[in-house]
Amino acid sequence: MESLGASTAAETGAPTTVSLIKWVPAAAALAAAGLLVGAMVLLAGADGIGLAVLSLLAIGGLFAVFGMLAGYVRIDSGTPAATIERLAAAEAEMALEVAGVDGTVLFANAAAAHLRPAFAPSIEALLSGSADTAGAAYRLTVAARRGAVLTEDVAMPGMEPRWLRVAVRPIAMPSTVSDHGPMALWSAIDITVDRLRETSSVARLTEALTFYDGMPIGIAALRDDGTLVHMSASFCRLVGHATMPARLPMLGDILAADMAALVRSSLAATSAPARFDVDLLREDGTAVAVHLVAQAPSSGSEHATIAVIARSALAGASGATSPTFDDRFSRMFNAAPFGIATIDTSGAVINANAGFARLFPERPEAPHSIVKRLTAVASPDQKNQVETAVVRALAGRVNAHPVEVGSGADGTAARRLYVNPLTAGLDPREAAIIYVADATEQKELEHKFAQSQKMEAIGKLAGGIAHDFNNVLQVIIGLSDLMLLKQRPSDTGHREFLDIRSNALRAAGMVRQLLAFSRKQTLRPEVLNLTDVLADLRMLLSRLVGNDIKLKVDHGRDLWP
Repeated sequence: MESLGASTAAETGAPTTVSLIKWVPAAAALAAAGLLVGAMVLLAGADGIGLAVLSLLAIGGLFAVFGMLAGYVRIDSGTPAATIERLAAAEAEMALEVAGVDGTVLFANAAAAHLRPAFAPSIEALLSGSADTAGAAYRLTVAARRGAVLTEDVAMPGMEPRWLRVAVRPIAMPSTVSDHGPMALWSAIDITVDRLRETSSVARLTEALTFYDGMPIGIAALRDDGTLVHMSASFCRLVGHATMPARLPMLGDILAADMAALVRSSLAATSAPARFDVDLLREDGTAVAVHLVAQAPSSGSEHATIAVIARSALAGASGATSPTFDDRFSRMFNAAPFGIATIDTSGAVINANAGFARLFPERPEAPHSIVKRLTAVASPDQKNQVETAVVRALAGRVNAHPVEVGSGADGTAARRLYVNPLTAGLDPREAAIIYVADATEQKELEHKFAQSQKMEAIGKLAGGIAHDFNNVLQVIIGLSDLMLLKQRPSDTGHREFLDIRSNALRAAGMVRQLLAFSRKQTLRPEVLNLTDVLADLRMLLSRLVGNDIKLKVDHGRDLWP
């Protein structure tokens, strides 16, 4: 172990400090000597008993003080933590150095001495000695001076490949070494084996992808969030890209939204491969019929695997000149904009398309119960209707009327179910078929139409009331005009009649607008004088607020218009 600025007791010749427990025999000898001296004093003079006791205590105290000052005796609770940490750092396999910002090395363990050659006094000097590693050395040195933490993977020059992971971080030092300024802890570990293993894995993956690039099968890696993190050359050609695009595409970019959701739910539900006949969306907006296989991530893998092959390539390999009925039916089944599912006699789902998976997601707590899946948030009455329809269909009886159920997280979505028997299915296990249509938008339109009818009825009622109220206002306006004709402006009550007439005219104007709206008449906008409008409102508001509140309106002259 190398160390500058510190040395052990054996190297300097200083007395070795030991624990007080180890010096119990020496303490006993000192006590015996003190008793002997005390006995001699007693024999010399029996009258000096107090003096003998004091002399005995003084002798023992002098021996104890001398032993502690010399370092032979100390009170110790065990091995210091700093000593344990220093021994652990010295024996660590990772190279460790404590150095100042000026490059002075205060501590270096054996691994650091073994890592760097004799001509390099520090890890920093080792990296700075080559043009290939000088950049990393500069970044690490700057981080050490700034008191930052930084880690660099450095490829060392030489005939044999060698990689080091070098890190630097600030370290707090005791006051005894504070003269050296801020300190940094340098660490380095050989990661050549890990790098070679990673390089070998990448090479094998590249070789495998190169092999698949020459095949008509397209391979892609799918992340949990639906991002395609890698696409082979064949996959890129199928979706219309020359190479892997810079922006990572999503699964929803190459498949319909319902189909993408079905593929992802299948990957999450089972580890077995899921197969689909779908239309792959290309970059130019066209579609190509493909057979898609989705495989969930295997142990030790983070990404699912998507494999696609064009249906035309499969038809050419089998010698078929045109798509079979099964191929066309499978594509139409998965591309249908509504939900389709077939069930067996126990109520378990045999086949379901993407639309059904979107409208009724699979419930982990009831994977084999179609009734529970369809009525997860439905009312008890709706649940009974669905159970009756399923029982009738499984018994071979046709349901004449659809069943509507609530769906969605809060039950606000509406689904319309058609449940019928299936007597001649492609799969002998299929006993009934369920069609599902999303009726949420239709229900919302029906609700809006009902609301509009209510508002129309209210408008007609308001129009009739407004017509009668307008007749009353005309009488008030006419009587106000007669009273104003009979009075002079200076008469008592003249101003009140003016207010009555003004407010009646304003009310008549609002009634005319209400009548025009109820009769669906065309309204014509009018230019208002804002000053007059504010003046009229002030007169009305001053009556409403009462005498306890003072109303003051300040506005400029010649307001809009």
